[in-house]
Amino acid sequence: MSEIYETRSVRETASESATVSLVILIVVFLPVLGIASTKGVTAAITWTVAAGRLLSGQVGWTLTIYVTVLLAFYAVSIGGQILGDANADARTRRVLGYIAELMAAATLALVVFVAFYCWQVPAMWAVFIVLVPVVGIIVFLALQLGSFVVFAREVRIANAERARHQACEQLRRLRRRSRHRFWLVWVANSAVIAAIGLLVSLPANLTGRAALLLYIYYVITAAVLLAADAYSLHEFLGANDLFSRVTTWVLPILLYLLVGVLPFQAFFMSGKLRLPLPVGWSFVAVIVLTLTTTFLPRARASRAMIDWSIQGASARWAAKSLTKKYSKAVREYRELQASQPAAPRLLRRIRDALRPPLPGS
Repeated sequence: MSEIYETRSVRETASESATVSLVILIVVFLPVLGIASTKGVTAAITWTVAAGRLLSGQVGWTLTIYVTVLLAFYAVSIGGQILGDANADARTRRVLGYIAELMAAATLALVVFVAFYCWQVPAMWAVFIVLVPVVGIIVFLALQLGSFVVFAREVRIANAERARHQACEQLRRLRRRSRHRFWLVWVANSAVIAAIGLLVSLPANLTGRAALLLYIYYVITAAVLLAADAYSLHEFLGANDLFSRVTTWVLPILLYLLVGVLPFQAFFMSGKLRLPLPVGWSFVAVIVLTLTTTFLPRARASRAMIDWSIQGASARWAAKSLTKKYSKAVREYRELQASQPAAPRLLRRIRDALRPPLPGS
């Protein structure tokens, strides 16, 4: 007999799957960043292409197993073939949904590596004629299975109430925030920090063209660092657990370590790898200034500093996200309360209890 299971929206499932995919891509490409920081970008690209060549030979049997397993998961989830009571049934479907999302994320990482290989060997692009439809099937099945990652109604009601309360408390702590749009503050900070970095590097006797190219490089460096800082700060201000607040800083830390190699080359390296000392100090200035505008204490800062700092702009961004989170929690709480089955009235419960059993029961 077919059953109707509670599911969540495809949009919510896709958002969670995209987050899982991003995390896996960051973890997978950590060795690439390490090679780029120690041996250079060319060596990192060579390593990535070699990995893509290795994986391209495993695509056929790997994706065949993925599709087979996901189809089996889907059949088990909708076919009522899970042993146990209703709670065990729902728990098993949630576990299968999580595994499906991880498999889809791993598949996307595989596609990225194969794309790097095909970029170096254009004749291999034909593999995408087969790869794209199969990956589409895997993503589709993962989204369908991920929609079963739904907890019991009582748990969701409690979660919605807790999310509403937490968002309200977090919004109260973000009253001091920037009044300007985030992109405007981000562009202004990137330009100013790059200009200060260029001023610090002027004793290196740069030509006009070299100074312009160096300024553009400073702008790009500052913009990337500030974007990573802002995203992590946005996630930090909206997080509810210690694990999320700590792990959100992994990407900025890696980027700062990567940029920190440049001052290291100026201060401690010799020969062709050595950078001019003023250039090294200019990168130190870029790092210090980006950290300053990111971690500006809003409680003691002036209104102008809050308005034009990444800290204030990120607080504004986080406040917008928390407002949406609060509205969503309130709406979900009301919908769950309204959809709860009404308890039978007292007289009906008494009548049902006194009703004689049916013959043969």
